Amino acid sequence: MYQTTYAEVMDELRQGGVFERDRYLVGRRSFGFRLADRFAHDRHVRVPVTDQRLIKRLASFAAEHHQKQVATWLPVHHALADQQRRLRIHGDQAREWLSLNQEANRFDVQGVLVGNIESGQFHFSVGTYGRVFNSISNLKRGLRYFIHVGGKPLWHVDLSCCQPALIAKMIVDRKPLVRRQTEQEGETTRVSNYDSSGGLPDHYDSSPENRVGADVARYLELVRDGSLYDALLREAQSQVENIDRDELKRQFMCDVIAKRGDYPRRVVEQVFVESFPTVSGFIREVNGSGREHKNLIQQLHREEARFVIGRVVTDLVSRFPGMFILTLHDAIYVAEENLTRVEQAFDRAFEQTGFRMSWKVKPPEMIEPARRTPEPFGPAAEIRRFVSAV
Repeated sequence: MYQTTYAEVMDELRQGGVFERDRYLVGRRSFGFRLADRFAHDRHVRVPVTDQRLIKRLASFAAEHHQKQVATWLPVHHALADQQRRLRIHGDQAREWLSLNQEANRFDVQGVLVGNIESGQFHFSVGTYGRVFNSISNLKRGLRYFIHVGGKPLWHVDLSCCQPALIAKMIVDRKPLVRRQTEQEGETTRVSNYDSSGGLPDHYDSSPENRVGADVARYLELVRDGSLYDALLREAQSQVENIDRDELKRQFMCDVIAKRGDYPRRVVEQVFVESFPTVSGFIREVNGSGREHKNLIQQLHREEARFVIGRVVTDLVSRFPGMFILTLHDAIYVAEENLTRVEQAFDRAFEQTGFRMSWKVKPPEMIEPARRTPEPFGPAAEIRRFVSAV
């Protein structure tokens, strides 16, 4: 849209009830938009592009973006992108699963991802912090059961409690942060000395209480054997009965690793702070003020990519150049006969870094389908029904 007509079009859509607008907070966030309830369950409708100017501009933009992306890739990224072209999916079975799990497929986003794999339209990119994003990065767990290579289902090896373990490694490898003076308004404030380019500061308070204490030693033990989430879950369930492992991991990510602002503590954060005060203090120091709440998660993404892609996958690619490998952050997907190779590569990487973590070997897992939900109503649904009838 042209800038001169953008505001007018958006205002008409809002007044017509197409979307709702959240409030604007000066200096904190811009307006937020979401589809109104009337359209919330509609699925996408594909319409072919016919305007040649638009087609050329989209193609030019895509080519330019791809060229910039590829310029940053390492040999291991090229190898992963090449291997991904061998990926296939049982499309009919995947769509049947989606028809029984419509809440997991709002706007048919998952259907689009399945269709892209089925038609050989693969996505591959490398994020700012080194994370690899591919055609299964946003695929629901239940749909990964249907992916295969040459008819063989894919098993995977993934690190247990990967990001909590990487925090432990940062504490072991680097020195804890301390308070430092700032000249702003003549006050002493708690400021993060974190460098988002990849390093943690060397400022160090040598007092014994800031060295590895009992809570850090217990934290190290739990993350190294992969049982941190289980320990937190037991404690959380003693306080709140209706919390499960998935919800615990969500709260851990939002409230412990990347909390923004000073909103009240929920149960997982409360349990973590009480159980591991030194580790919690380290996390707060790295994140600094509320505006810098992404400092730690960005560093964790960087360290995860350095370890999984930079060490483990690079090792596998160099030793077994023809082997199919597909990554999902801290997990590596391969055919069953190649699992031992992946485990050995993890072992070698642990020896190189001097920090050992646990991993799990997982077979293809069929997620039980939910009961079928009624077909949603709305304009898009009406169009789809009309097209089907025609």
